Amino acid sequence: YSPFDPKIKRTEAKLVGPDGLEFKVTKGAPNVVLGLCKNKDKIGEEVANIIEDLAGRGIRCLSVARTLADGNWYMAGILTFLDPPRPDTKVTIARSKEYGVDVKMITGDHLLIAKEMARMVNMGQNILMPEGLPKFPESGNPKDIPSTLGRDYGDLMLSCDGFAHVYPEHKYLIVEALRQRGYTCAMTGDGVNDAPALKRADVGVAVHGATDAARAASDMVLTEPGLSVVVDAMIIARGVFQRMLSFLTYRVSATLQLVFFFFFACTSVAIRSVIAFN
Repeated sequence: YSPFDPKIKRTEAKLVGPDGLEFKVTKGAPNVVLGLCKNKDKIGEEVANIIEDLAGRGIRCLSVARTLADGNWYMAGILTFLDPPRPDTKVTIARSKEYGVDVKMITGDHLLIAKEMARMVNMGQNILMPEGLPKFPESGNPKDIPSTLGRDYGDLMLSCDGFAHVYPEHKYLIVEALRQRGYTCAMTGDGVNDAPALKRADVGVAVHGATDAARAASDMVLTEPGLSVVVDAMIIARGVFQRMLSFLTYRVSATLQLVFFFFFACTSVAIRSVIAFN
């Protein structure tokens, strides 16, 4: 058994049937699984139409394929999942924008699913594909990411409402580009593929039910479903910061008052001493 790999977007297992015949099965993104099938040219258009019809209604799909006696892959079927946003998501996004925090969607799902989700939570429909995004360095080392990333791609990322069909490295680069533009960036996620971006963000938030990798890479771990608590935490943090700023302003002004008082007092005494001496 090969677990799910976010780079190839599928999982694979080798089985032995009741008849003793050994075969493989795979489950993953429809376009990836279709690309493995021998008869993809024959069924490609039909599968694409089914996926687009379901995606337009916000229904996610996974494809299943298996090998036959000839060793080639053949499509076995399509699994459908209805994963609507939580009831508080729309309000949470609206509150975030009210407090000056822009929200962008970054998902590996189909473009039509991303647009339907954006419509349901009252976000913009300007969802882009990853073709215009930067590539991760061939060395695989984040230190080799150019410092011009924000300058070259920042405007693109700021002008859109999100990205669909992205890979884990795209999430990392989007966060890095926004940080290079001077923005304080928070990232939410729940899977292994979100861990690099959660680690790179100024504030990584692992949602309820996140994997151990996502929890370890995050700064905050939510213990209850929903994201509304993130806005509450932001408001509390701003209140604490404002109180600290007010206290520091008071202490600095009070210290300066004492400094000026002793300065003028000492100067006055010195002047009087000079006059008395003369």
